Amino acid sequence: MPAPRRLFLFLIAAILALEVALVWRPFDVRVTTYQTPWRSNKPVGEIVKGFNVTQAIPPGLIMIRKPGKKSIHWRGPNSLRSLVMPNCFSVRFATYMRPNSGHILLTWQQDAARQSWQVPVADLVDNAYVDFCPIGGMDTDKSSLVTMQGVDGEKGQAATAWLTKSQLAPATIQGESTEDRSLALQLVYLNRVEPVEIATVGRGAFLVACLCSLGIALVLLSALWRQLAGMRATGRPLH
Repeated sequence: MPAPRRLFLFLIAAILALEVALVWRPFDVRVTTYQTPWRSNKPVGEIVKGFNVTQAIPPGLIMIRKPGKKSIHWRGPNSLRSLVMPNCFSVRFATYMRPNSGHILLTWQQDAARQSWQVPVADLVDNAYVDFCPIGGMDTDKSSLVTMQGVDGEKGQAATAWLTKSQLAPATIQGESTEDRSLALQLVYLNRVEPVEIATVGRGAFLVACLCSLGIALVLLSALWRQLAGMRATGRPLH
């Protein structure tokens, strides 16, 4: 294959690779549909071995917020705006701004559905929310119960979770009600958007627009290449 043709094919491949990297690259959507207020906060206490916290989540907690910058395909019919029902919940932890060790067992239950996660407290970031996504999602028309238990934590090396005043029922710590505070929680929609899903935005209009723009670029590049080849063949200067 002649060198000019190889260069032309390389340019086409580069354009295709650039479009894939910039337009069709998978991205994450995280939409907060509900969040407890952040007021009159205090920690539940060090979640050491045997420590127990429970929190009931009532049905109907939906308060839609717009997605972050990563969710670029949001507006228009059949866009990702339909992805607003939460499929995960988040708990706000704290580390006392120190390195900790041990594990916390977090359990979620809704009717017969039940799932547990073991959280290494050494991986927790101070004051950050940690997402938990039950297999099969959540039914926002039903109540659920979140339980946190210390597995092997020790005082001075254990993490904690935040309490805040909210509309939720009071949390229970070691079997006793906090009276006026619940766990600091979020209900969120998490989704990994793949190229196939991106292509369906606007009933395929986004895909058509991308193909048209790519086609125009290739036609212009091809025309320019033929013109340069003709100038070489006739011996005319390229400038």
